[in-house]
Amino acid sequence: ARYGLPLHLCVRLEDERLVHPRYPVVPVPFHEVAELLRRAGELPVILSGLRASEWKSVAEHLNDGEQADRVLLDLWFANGPIGVVASLCRGNAWTRFGYGSCAPIQVPEATALQLAAADIAPERRAALSSGSAAALLGL
Repeated sequence: ARYGLPLHLCVRLEDERLVHPRYPVVPVPFHEVAELLRRAGELPVILSGLRASEWKSVAEHLNDGEQADRVLLDLWFANGPIGVVASLCRGNAWTRFGYGSCAPIQVPEATALQLAAADIAPERRAALSSGSAAALLGL
């Protein structure tokens, strides 16, 4: 907080559906993510490893009136079907997302190509590529 840097929380590094049952991967529970957001106060927070639909589950654990405007979700785990970025941009969900690569765990090209190929307006692509992160950081 003293240096104006955001808190970065990685909810999961691997897709639990793709690992061997003997080596379970357990993502951070949604209620614990919400508790961290509460404790972070006004500190900007970047959440990695959430699927696009999971933010709603986290938000359900926040108290009425709690603002989460200082939270940015990165796109690296939100990816999936080729149209996921365009589907985010059909509503207001895109304003909460920004590009994240998960490098060196994942290859950055996967999310970059999905963002580049998305059927979205240029200003939304610019916001998702860097604008949302710049706004979070006050740049």
